[in-house]
Amino acid sequence: MNIHKTLTTLFVTGAFLTTVGNSFAAGSSQCQIVYGGGEVCEDKIQFTLDKRVLTPTKGGDFVDNLTLNDARFEIGNTASFKIIVKNTGDKKIDTLTVVDTLPQHLNFVSGAGTYNSNNRTITYTINNLDKGQVNEQVFTVTITNSLPANQGIVCLTNHAKATDNNGITASDTAGLCVQQGVTPVQPTPAPQIFNKVPVKNIPNTGPEMLPLLGLIPLGVTGLILRRKSTIN
Repeated sequence: MNIHKTLTTLFVTGAFLTTVGNSFAAGSSQCQIVYGGGEVCEDKIQFTLDKRVLTPTKGGDFVDNLTLNDARFEIGNTASFKIIVKNTGDKKIDTLTVVDTLPQHLNFVSGAGTYNSNNRTITYTINNLDKGQVNEQVFTVTITNSLPANQGIVCLTNHAKATDNNGITASDTAGLCVQQGVTPVQPTPAPQIFNKVPVKNIPNTGPEMLPLLGLIPLGVTGLILRRKSTIN
């Protein structure tokens, strides 16, 4: 038996089992095994980004999205978005750059950061975000009247992305729907057809009727004389 080979095999096997055991024990902490025993673990840097939109109803809340089945905006309304960034890691994040991209038909009104009208982006920086700390920013937009015509409802999506100083990113979206006032087309009324009313013939009362009218007094006088003769 080659004793040297056996000892080498046992050493390598033992080192492998120790490494595997430590890897499972370390989990996602990204720990490294140190020669001679022990381990060194890097600080866990992680963050989340949550994008929300304010419902247009009175006393509304910020929600993840507004779909066709939810409350809708109208042209000219003001809409508000909220971006929530949270440090979920174990170490302070030195710098986070947040870029929000507005879709067409939404114009920036106010909020944190700087607005670039050329690429329709809102950019701001978060500095020294400690572990467990949350940063919230709200900005408002208006809904323009440049929406496509003849579409009753148009839904728009707003994108947000955050990048830390190590190049790690997180992103989220929030959408809303706009109800356009569509003027219904009034149908042309059909022409009404009226039945012709027959005209009754009225007897003529011209000169040819005068002889007949002259006979009326004679008839009355005859009746009176007849009545007197009957009384006598």
